[in-house]
Amino acid sequence: MLKDIVAVELRENYHLYIRFEDEVEGIVDLSKLIKFTGVFAPLQNPKYFARLK
Repeated sequence: MLKDIVAVELRENYHLYIRFEDEVEGIVDLSKLIKFTGVFAPLQNPKYFARLK
């Protein structure tokens, strides 16, 4: 079963701290998961990436 994300914090170099409703937490390196091309190309700009909500 999928758990809801209850907290996200921006870190340097496209890293995100994520915490789920069941208190599982960790750091995800988005640069290892996606290519910044196509619809993800704007994320290459750190100021745009920082708009994370």
